[in-house]
Amino acid sequence: PSEVLFDRIGKERSKVAVQEYKDIKALYGISISALVIRADQLGITPHSYTKSFWIMRRKWGWVRNGEPGIWCGTETPMRFNGLVYRALSEGMITVSKSAALLDCPLSDLRAEQDVG
Repeated sequence: PSEVLFDRIGKERSKVAVQEYKDIKALYGISISALVIRADQLGITPHSYTKSFWIMRRKWGWVRNGEPGIWCGTETPMRFNGLVYRALSEGMITVSKSAALLDCPLSDLRAEQDVG
């Protein structure tokens, strides 16, 4: 959202250090390229900076090797797991079927089910 970028990098900049974008990337899990585009859309950085960024991105090898910086974590699908646990708790599937669907040890799932 615009408020986040305004808060993190300001309302008007001539350029933004890659490290600033890396910090935002680590915090929110959004790519540096997307952040540069959003900063341009919001008028935080000039179009000339954005154009230079795309040129440098290729020169730095980001197109081939990926961007620097860490993501805030790996994306994990939660809906499927939630549906499996619900089906298990409602008695619609067995513990062994749940373990197979969740790809986890049967003993771990049994231990979880012993709670209440």
